[in-house]
Amino acid sequence: MNIIYNVLSLFKRNNILCILFFLLVSFSSNSQNSQLQNFTTKEGLPQSQVYDIAQDSIGYLWLATQGGGLARFDGDEFTVFNEKKGLKSNFVNSLLVKNDSLFIGTYSGFSIYTKGKFRNYESPKVTKVVLIDHKIVLATEKGIFEFRNDSLHPISSVLKIDLNPVTDIIKGTNNYFVATKKGLWKLNQLEKPTSATKIYIGEFTSLTKINNQIIASTFDKGIIVFKNGEVVQEFPQFKRINSIHFIDHNYWIASDSEGIIVLDQEFKTKQTINQDNGLVINQIKSILKDTQENIWIATSGGGLYKLTQNNFQHFDKNSGLKANRIYAVHNIKNEIWISNAEKGIVKIDSLGVYPLFEDFGYINKKAKTIASDSFGNVWVGTDGKGILIFKKIVSDTISTEEISKLDILEEKIFPEYRLETDTITIENGLASNWIRKIKIQGNSIWVATYSSGINKLSYNPKTEEISQEKEYFGTKKGIKDLFINDLETDKEGNVWYATRNGNIGSISNGQIRDFHRILGKNISISTLVIKNQNIFLGTLGDGIWIANLENPREIKQLSGTKKLNSKNIYQLIFDNENNLWAGTEKGVNKIVLDQNNSISDVFYFDRSDGFLGIETCQNAITKDSDGNIWFGTMNGLTKYIPSTNQLKKVKPIISFEGIEVAYQTIDSININQYSKVLQLNPTENHLSFKFKSTDINHPKGIEYRWKLLNEFSPWSTKDFIDFANLDSGEYEFVVQSRNIDWMESDVINFKFFIDKPLYEKPWFLWTIYTSSGAILIIIIVLFFIRVKQKNKAKITKLAMENHLLSLEQKALQLQMNPHFIFNVLNGIKAMGSEGETQQMNTTINTFASLLRSILNSSRLEEISLGEEVKTLKNYLSLEQQMSANLFEYTIDVHTNDIDPEEILIPPMLIQPFVENSIKHGFQQLNKKGIITIRFAITEEFLDCTIKDNGIGIEKSKELKKKHHQSMALQVTKERIENLSGKNSLQIKEDNGTVISFRIPLKTDF
Repeated sequence: MNIIYNVLSLFKRNNILCILFFLLVSFSSNSQNSQLQNFTTKEGLPQSQVYDIAQDSIGYLWLATQGGGLARFDGDEFTVFNEKKGLKSNFVNSLLVKNDSLFIGTYSGFSIYTKGKFRNYESPKVTKVVLIDHKIVLATEKGIFEFRNDSLHPISSVLKIDLNPVTDIIKGTNNYFVATKKGLWKLNQLEKPTSATKIYIGEFTSLTKINNQIIASTFDKGIIVFKNGEVVQEFPQFKRINSIHFIDHNYWIASDSEGIIVLDQEFKTKQTINQDNGLVINQIKSILKDTQENIWIATSGGGLYKLTQNNFQHFDKNSGLKANRIYAVHNIKNEIWISNAEKGIVKIDSLGVYPLFEDFGYINKKAKTIASDSFGNVWVGTDGKGILIFKKIVSDTISTEEISKLDILEEKIFPEYRLETDTITIENGLASNWIRKIKIQGNSIWVATYSSGINKLSYNPKTEEISQEKEYFGTKKGIKDLFINDLETDKEGNVWYATRNGNIGSISNGQIRDFHRILGKNISISTLVIKNQNIFLGTLGDGIWIANLENPREIKQLSGTKKLNSKNIYQLIFDNENNLWAGTEKGVNKIVLDQNNSISDVFYFDRSDGFLGIETCQNAITKDSDGNIWFGTMNGLTKYIPSTNQLKKVKPIISFEGIEVAYQTIDSININQYSKVLQLNPTENHLSFKFKSTDINHPKGIEYRWKLLNEFSPWSTKDFIDFANLDSGEYEFVVQSRNIDWMESDVINFKFFIDKPLYEKPWFLWTIYTSSGAILIIIIVLFFIRVKQKNKAKITKLAMENHLLSLEQKALQLQMNPHFIFNVLNGIKAMGSEGETQQMNTTINTFASLLRSILNSSRLEEISLGEEVKTLKNYLSLEQQMSANLFEYTIDVHTNDIDPEEILIPPMLIQPFVENSIKHGFQQLNKKGIITIRFAITEEFLDCTIKDNGIGIEKSKELKKKHHQSMALQVTKERIENLSGKNSLQIKEDNGTVISFRIPLKTDF
């Protein structure tokens, strides 16, 4: 509707005709909710002449253009394929999709697009590509061709067909029908027919089969219906037809001059779509209905159109508004009042769309809020000009005569309202002239300002006056944040407000409850709505929150299985079915709540769904008495009309668009139908997968998830994934998509196996292990042989050293023995001279026993401890008799119940120390010497101690320097260390000399 003041002036003198005109325009605008959306070169279409449309299994639209090549459309972007990318010609006439291939008929030949590559074939100009008997057949300017065995083969039919331009081919029940520019032929078979009849003369353009009838369109003779090759109906009134399509049980005619004509099955006109109702051009080439029930229209010069049946009706400057930006929307009975940017107030009702008071200049500022009272008066809050009041004339109904008397065009006011001359401003009691929201409750007018708190006004309907007592609520009354964004009232009459800094509060009986930063953070609450006992808060950046009216601290964020399309909420309203609608900068969300106020479903609406405004404006929303919702947006006003007429929701289909192995595209297999396991070399362990689903209505709402081993990845919009440096083994890559409604596709998968490198193969590893084991065994054997030889040599060496040491000890013993024997014999001689026969005999017996012990032990490695003690006693007895130094000795044996005769020790191990004590320790000693010898068993050792009370080790060493050094002590020390380890012999002074050592305990049992 484009009802403006200038149109009204045309009917100035005939008000009845004016009203009829309004009604006619209103009916034509509301009779359907279809939306035409145009795509041209501005949106990326390579050429405005579109000759054919096809849709593949993924959901892409393919467009044949004249001069621009081929275009692929996903609902958002066009991808262009032309001669530079391998296409046969940029002039494309016809398209056909089969499996994963696109067959393309061009001006200079035939092309096939598969797996991202083109294959081209020479042929005459192709006018139509059709599928007959599962074969690809081409209608060309010079007969019919068939594509088989990767080449084109001309089909010899009838000479007049072979030499003439063929426009279409179709198979009937028992025959084939060939349309040419000179007539329609019926053949019993395409290749070398035995029966060929020209059944109609004319310039035929397209053929379609419905039941048992062939519907043929012509350029010069209208529509002709054939049955069994006979004409049954003719409709010559439809001229210049380019193609005919059967969609939703109707015939859609693409005309070259009249746009689109929709016929029912009786060929009666139901609808026309042309320049009079939305198209920019009437030259239509082809029509397609996609899988989501959108109608796509290919035009010759006007680009591509999308025709969508939806629940939205849009108003903008082209529909009668003064401007596109809407700041406020309000429903008053059957009227919708809107603030139209800085252009004033516009009203929409059954008569049309028209401005109010546009020439008075009162509303040349933004009006941010509109409200009405129970008396029909309209209150408008402005930016900087306070409040304006439109007062309703007492009579609700005005006759045509009264309208004529008012002469509305000269007075320039709408007959039911007049403008209150006294506006309400800061001069007469308002806290501020900048009004954010007006909420009316009975006779109370609540006014929220931008930054100065809230005013309460009282209206007297009898006197039509505002009370001079204007109550003000600010910081002194308890409002902590004066930047008010929205006002709402509950069933109890309490007024609730929301602020820019995240506060909400209520005013009840003049008392304020203010909840500071109710969300726990500084987030602006832009709008609020109350439902039952809950208050719903829309925020800028944090979605929607729900609080309890009784205890607002009981607050939670609105959440559920689905998410909103944005966290910036500008509008909130409940529809008649208790669904919550949220306006954002990306369109609107219809939120279905369960009994716990959690999201059970969300429906998204944007431009693709007919919501052309896209970006909604704060609080510019209302609901009329019929349940329609009106949304104010940055790009006009949109009306939502509830009905069952919704776009079809289609389960998405996903497929692989490309797979790369080691940065090389796989083109030797059909990646979407490959059921085997792809075998890869060890170096081919870098794989990339590109996959795609298309939703032509919501192309940016597609999300994907994938898995390679265990769990699925999170959902994301990323449509590719790279895997680098994969380990060897068998893998299965699985991927799935979902659309904006969370309908999930079937999963697709691709299996591959990465072979192990040579060094990881079992046979290679066994060879390495066996070889390594053999080498290791050889090394170990050689090592043990070497160690054995080394130990043998060492043992031999040690045995030799021990033998030499033993010989040295024995030599020392033999050296000692002559000297000792000499002294003993001299003593015996002296005893004989002095007549001490008995003592002499005793000495001789002791000496004989000692000699016998020394001679026996010199041939042994070990003797018993008992034998050693006897030898020591004999030796000490003789030394007592022969030595000039008087001494006494004591031998203590503590063997822990072990017989000393069973304990083995090296022979003559103690004697050198005893001899040293007697000869050197008692030398120059002025007292009687004492020698104490002690043997004791400690754990697994035999401890030996020799202690004397002689002159000490240091003084003894000085005397030795003057005389001689005893080699016996050094050899004995080495023998002990050889038995017990280095430093095992301890010599210290303690009122004489103490010698101690321990040797391993050894017994003969």
